[in-house]
Amino acid sequence: MKKVSFQHKVFWGFVLVALLSLVLVVLPVLWNISNQFQLQLEAYNRSQSKVLADMSAAAMMFDQADSASSLLRSLQQSPDILRAALYKTDGDQHRLFAAFGPEAPAQINPAHYIHPVRQQGMYRLLTPVTLDDNVIGYLLLDSNLQPMEQKLTQSYALVLTTVLIAIVLASWLALRLSRTLLQPLSDLRAVTSSIADTKDYSRRAQLSDDPELAIFIRSFNSMLDVIQQFNQLQQDKEQQILELNKTLEQKVTERTAQLEHSLNDLKNTQSALVERERLASLGGLVAGVAHEINTPVGVAMTAVTHLTYLTQHLNDEMQDGTLSKSGLLRHIADLNESALIILKNLERAAEQIRSFKMVAIDQSTEEAREFYLLEYLQSIVLSLRPQLKKGAYQVKLDVDPGLQLYSFPGIYSQIFTNLIMNSLIHGFAGQNQGEIRIEAQLQPNFLQLNYYDNGKGIDPKIKPKLWDPFVTSNRQQGGSGLGTYILYNLITQALKGRIDLVEDVPKGVHFALLIPLTDRKIGVDQHNDQA
Repeated sequence: MKKVSFQHKVFWGFVLVALLSLVLVVLPVLWNISNQFQLQLEAYNRSQSKVLADMSAAAMMFDQADSASSLLRSLQQSPDILRAALYKTDGDQHRLFAAFGPEAPAQINPAHYIHPVRQQGMYRLLTPVTLDDNVIGYLLLDSNLQPMEQKLTQSYALVLTTVLIAIVLASWLALRLSRTLLQPLSDLRAVTSSIADTKDYSRRAQLSDDPELAIFIRSFNSMLDVIQQFNQLQQDKEQQILELNKTLEQKVTERTAQLEHSLNDLKNTQSALVERERLASLGGLVAGVAHEINTPVGVAMTAVTHLTYLTQHLNDEMQDGTLSKSGLLRHIADLNESALIILKNLERAAEQIRSFKMVAIDQSTEEAREFYLLEYLQSIVLSLRPQLKKGAYQVKLDVDPGLQLYSFPGIYSQIFTNLIMNSLIHGFAGQNQGEIRIEAQLQPNFLQLNYYDNGKGIDPKIKPKLWDPFVTSNRQQGGSGLGTYILYNLITQALKGRIDLVEDVPKGVHFALLIPLTDRKIGVDQHNDQA
């Protein structure tokens, strides 16, 4: 069975959600239209029948059939009336008194007309003719339903046409969105997988139109250039050694100095090979970029779907005329919240891409700035709300609102996103509830951070090599083992701090972080030079 790509899953998922949302909205609308037409029809016919019955009461009381017939013939001007007949009550008999339209029955039995009859484009209604609360006869009125049925059909056609247009627009939007967000990542993953399998470092990833991805891909290609140069250097040295071996016996004396020089070059080449293998492992690390950013992209897609539903619901209420001021304010609040979630997660995805670039070539283009730690942590928790809402998971922040830092906020976002997602995926696996607590305190010359969760903790077999790459207890479910490795590099190299696993809690984990403080303003160029 052929596996469906992630890009196609995103596309069809978006289309199916949009289609389901439209069906759930359109069906009640169609039912409401039909019900409103029927209620209007019944109210109109009952009203008209009541008026005619009251006007005919005097003519029937004084046995003036001509006057009643003249009154009924006045209905010729109404295209909706097919037939009208008056029946005068005489004991148990109800005989025809006056009529208009097609031939009417000579007598009727009112028991057969207790309920209105609707059949073959006609609506039949029997109304009693009363005088001083006494029934003296009945008015039988047949109305033409074709004009109203045509209006109802036109309404159905308009609604269905709107639905088809919405489906086409949703499909187009899903296609554009899936290609824009996922296609560059799919291409990059294909290149990295091919290089890891074939060791062909001459391949290059195609640059993306997106500025953030372009920076990342350009850095990746630069790394491949370095590795290719090392490979070429190795091949040249090996060829030189082969040529020397062919004539070694004849040139031992005069080539001694050259052989010593070649031996030194060979040692340097061996060191370069060790460096090449290290860079090759970085290439394998980059291959996990798609997995690492799936979470923010998935959250953004979920928020986009919810945003589409809210927009459609607001449009429906506005079209129906049921939109109130309070409803509009509620919709605006929901739309603002969804837009904020999308923005935060797309920003987080961009920060993750820059973090991978920093791990790969140890440089970053992000500028340091001042920010309030509590406010920034709250924005991170907000962006992860869809993941936290899958269970009764809570994040408590014990941070002074006035704690202000001058550092790299994107790195803090990557650190705490990795910590929280590790708790949700590993620590709370098999649990539908849990608590995460983050504490922050300023100490002389450094910031102290403590991260707790009350999950199931870390497997004792993994603890000794927790910070090594590709170490995971969730490999069968697709874990790459890069989360703690990236986390360690961000803290120790980017922020020049340290992180330790403290085993002082009875349940869950406790990570202690110490990050040096700085007052020096580091610009983009200075930061890159240091990297």
